[in-house]
Amino acid sequence: MPRYPLWLTLAAAGLPQAAATQSPEAFAAAARRGSERFRVLAEAIADGYRALGPETPAMGQHWVQTRLLLEGVVVPEQPPILTYATVGGRPVLVGVAYAIPLAPGQADPDPPVPGSVWHAHSASLEMETHLVRHEAHGSHGGLGERVAVLHAWVWTENPDGLFEPDNWTLPYLRLGILPPVRLDGSVARALALAAGDSSFFLTQLKLRLGGSAGDSAAIGAEVHAASRELAAWWAGRRPGDGLAAEEERLLSERWRGLLRSLAARLSPRARERLWEAFER
Repeated sequence: MPRYPLWLTLAAAGLPQAAATQSPEAFAAAARRGSERFRVLAEAIADGYRALGPETPAMGQHWVQTRLLLEGVVVPEQPPILTYATVGGRPVLVGVAYAIPLAPGQADPDPPVPGSVWHAHSASLEMETHLVRHEAHGSHGGLGERVAVLHAWVWTENPDGLFEPDNWTLPYLRLGILPPVRLDGSVARALALAAGDSSFFLTQLKLRLGGSAGDSAAIGAEVHAASRELAAWWAGRRPGDGLAAEEERLLSERWRGLLRSLAARLSPRARERLWEAFER
């Protein structure tokens, strides 16, 4: 699994080059044109893209083209990162992403889209898929080495926005359910557990809470139990294109119930971090 530390990326790429500002619509159209052939994963592999990190509930799996990444230039038609999600047992291209390494004190990127839609990483690019929250960009000019990342959900709609880092329609797509126009994060996360993504949430808890999780074995057991329960519910569910209101209520309550149960094991400060990270 490739890993791109900041010092290597910065040394190889130098300063990012400027590009003309584009409207979001023009940027998305160009990104679709440039990535259309990669809707077949074999084409991406032949072009040098390689998997980086695991597939996660709201981001899919990142496939990185090292040469494009290290150029440090944003060309909409040449995304250095492709995002795939497993739907119906096969990889489906759902979006693209761009990354620019920034040296200490270097200004945030602006063109070809506003800097406010980028987000920052102070660690390796691999951490992209492990974060439960992504720092908004635009005010990190005084920070040290970091990577600015821009997502563009050009192959599947994201109700939260074209450039939002997370797309919580993906758990719906993986299970063959029509996503609603307005997403409920608690329902989407419960669906992710039903699809067997408990390891992702356990990683988030570890990263977010650190040594404050108390009895980590008990917390892990609760998360796995919730995942098994929801998977059994899904296996016995009557097939349908969308979720009924009662099903949404059941899923939301199960997710919130899991958070409440975990919170009861935590210190007050750790409990705040838990709700801040997962209650949305």
